[in-house]
Amino acid sequence: VSFHKRISEYSMIYETNVGFLSQTSTDLINWKDPKTIFSFPQPQSQRESGDIWHSYPTLLSDTTEENDQTTQKMGNLYFSTGIWPNGAHQPAKKAFQLR
Repeated sequence: VSFHKRISEYSMIYETNVGFLSQTSTDLINWKDPKTIFSFPQPQSQRESGDIWHSYPTLLSDTTEENDQTTQKMGNLYFSTGIWPNGAHQPAKKAFQLR
Protein backbone atom coordinates (compact mmCIF):
# COMPACT_ATOMS: atom_id res chain seq x y z
CA VAL A 1 0.00 0.00 0.00
CA SER A 2 1.28 3.46 -0.86
CA PHE A 3 -0.17 6.96 -0.99
CA HIS A 4 -0.79 8.01 -4.58
CA LYS A 5 -0.06 11.74 -4.71
CA ARG A 6 -1.68 12.38 -8.10
CA ILE A 7 -5.15 11.20 -7.02
CA SER A 8 -4.72 11.84 -3.26
CA GLU A 9 -5.73 8.26 -2.39
CA TYR A 10 -4.08 5.15 -1.03
CA SER A 11 -3.27 2.52 -3.64
CA MET A 12 -2.98 -1.20 -3.05
CA ILE A 13 -1.70 -3.85 -5.47
CA TYR A 14 -2.06 -7.58 -4.90
CA GLU A 15 -1.96 -10.97 -6.58
CA THR A 16 -4.99 -13.14 -7.39
CA ASN A 17 -5.41 -16.39 -9.30
CA VAL A 18 -5.71 -14.52 -12.61
CA GLY A 19 -3.44 -11.48 -12.29
CA PHE A 20 -2.32 -8.43 -10.33
CA LEU A 21 -5.15 -6.17 -9.18
CA SER A 22 -5.22 -2.63 -7.86
CA GLN A 23 -7.66 -0.81 -5.59
CA THR A 24 -7.75 2.70 -4.13
CA SER A 25 -9.13 4.16 -0.92
CA THR A 26 -9.35 7.56 0.75
CA ASP A 27 -9.46 6.15 4.30
CA LEU A 28 -7.74 2.70 4.20
CA ILE A 29 -11.05 1.09 5.26
CA ASN A 30 -13.35 1.44 2.25
CA TRP A 31 -11.82 0.33 -1.07
CA LYS A 32 -13.06 1.03 -4.60
CA ASP A 33 -13.74 -1.80 -7.06
CA PRO A 34 -10.60 -3.70 -8.10
CA LYS A 35 -9.00 -3.17 -11.50
CA THR A 36 -6.82 -5.74 -13.25
CA ILE A 37 -3.48 -4.17 -14.13
CA PHE A 38 -1.64 -7.32 -15.27
CA SER A 39 -3.22 -10.59 -16.43
CA PHE A 40 -1.42 -13.92 -16.11
CA PRO A 41 -0.95 -16.21 -19.16
CA GLN A 42 -3.14 -18.78 -17.37
CA PRO A 43 -4.71 -18.89 -13.89
CA GLN A 44 -2.17 -19.72 -11.16
CA SER A 45 -4.31 -22.71 -10.14
CA GLN A 46 -3.92 -24.22 -13.64
CA ARG A 47 -0.12 -23.99 -13.92
CA GLU A 48 1.63 -26.99 -15.37
CA SER A 49 5.29 -27.88 -15.47
CA GLY A 50 7.13 -25.45 -17.75
CA ASP A 51 4.53 -22.66 -17.51
CA ILE A 52 5.64 -19.08 -16.84
CA TRP A 53 4.36 -17.65 -13.56
CA HIS A 54 4.43 -14.19 -11.97
CA SER A 55 4.20 -13.14 -8.30
CA TYR A 56 5.10 -10.54 -5.63
CA PRO A 57 3.86 -7.28 -7.24
CA THR A 58 5.02 -3.85 -6.10
CA LEU A 59 4.33 -0.44 -7.67
CA LEU A 60 7.13 2.10 -7.35
CA SER A 61 7.56 5.59 -8.72
CA ASP A 62 11.27 5.02 -8.40
CA THR A 63 12.38 7.89 -10.64
CA THR A 64 10.33 10.59 -8.85
CA GLU A 65 9.80 9.39 -5.27
CA GLU A 66 12.42 8.85 -2.57
CA ASN A 67 10.74 5.80 -1.01
CA ASP A 68 8.10 3.11 -1.53
CA GLN A 69 5.47 4.88 0.59
CA THR A 70 4.31 7.25 -2.17
CA THR A 71 3.62 6.90 -5.89
CA GLN A 72 2.97 9.29 -8.74
CA LYS A 73 1.40 9.13 -12.22
CA MET A 74 4.29 7.06 -13.63
CA GLY A 75 6.64 4.39 -12.38
CA ASN A 76 7.37 0.69 -12.56
CA LEU A 77 5.50 -2.46 -11.60
CA TYR A 78 8.14 -4.76 -10.11
CA PHE A 79 7.45 -8.48 -9.74
CA SER A 80 9.06 -11.91 -9.90
CA THR A 81 8.73 -14.33 -12.77
CA GLY A 82 9.89 -17.87 -13.35
CA ILE A 83 9.24 -21.27 -14.87
CA TRP A 84 6.93 -23.49 -12.82
CA PRO A 85 7.65 -25.42 -10.62
CA ASN A 86 11.44 -25.28 -10.19
CA GLY A 87 12.66 -22.19 -12.01
CA ALA A 88 14.48 -19.58 -10.00
CA HIS A 89 12.63 -16.34 -9.28
CA GLN A 90 13.82 -13.62 -11.64
CA PRO A 91 13.14 -9.91 -11.15
CA ALA A 92 10.98 -8.23 -13.79
CA LYS A 93 9.41 -4.83 -14.32
CA LYS A 94 6.86 -3.12 -16.53
CA ALA A 95 6.40 0.62 -16.79
CA PHE A 96 3.04 2.05 -15.70
CA GLN A 97 1.34 5.35 -16.38
CA LEU A 98 -2.05 6.25 -14.96
CA ARG A 99 -4.55 7.93 -17.26
